Amino acid sequence: PVLHGTSEKFDTFGNEMKGSITGAQSAKGAIWFTDDPATAKAYSVYAAESGSINKLLEQQKVLEKVAQKSGKQSDWAKVDKLTQEIDDLGGYDATYQRRLDNANVKEAVIKGDFLTVDAKGKSPQEMSKDGNIDSWLQTQLDKGKAMGKDGVKFVNLDDAVGLYNRPATHYAIFDAKNVQTKSQLTDIWNKANK
Repeated sequence: PVLHGTSEKFDTFGNEMKGSITGAQSAKGAIWFTDDPATAKAYSVYAAESGSINKLLEQQKVLEKVAQKSGKQSDWAKVDKLTQEIDDLGGYDATYQRRLDNANVKEAVIKGDFLTVDAKGKSPQEMSKDGNIDSWLQTQLDKGKAMGKDGVKFVNLDDAVGLYNRPATHYAIFDAKNVQTKSQLTDIWNKANK
């Protein structure tokens, strides 16, 4: 099995989930998994602590553009209200409670034909030469898609939020149809044994 750190409660993976927490371009192109429990846990904590704030920050950008264009006080009031909500969510107690309530690791089984890439123990930042910390990952995803693969298997990739020097195998799955959770497999088994 592979692991996915999240702050969401769900029984099946869906393509609409891609990039919903980090907002990184490479995250939007796949559903990500790892074989390392500590890495998955680190992502679950990040998602629980920062995911809701990141989503609101994206909304804030949109509202701010609208307010700048319109110049209306009512539009600026919406920006101010959202800014206060973001500030409230960012406090230590609220952040810690979200971690306790929401951080979880989903176990899944993946299938498909994968492009395998060896990161040689380096981080995506180290592999990206152009200053864009996401460009190397995105290039590998683009290669996999161009080759008609179901995803990319990154071996020896050091990519864990808040953890360093922790190379692991990461999987970027392009389509949720190639992912099954424990509950889905249990349902299949139960139906087969009726």
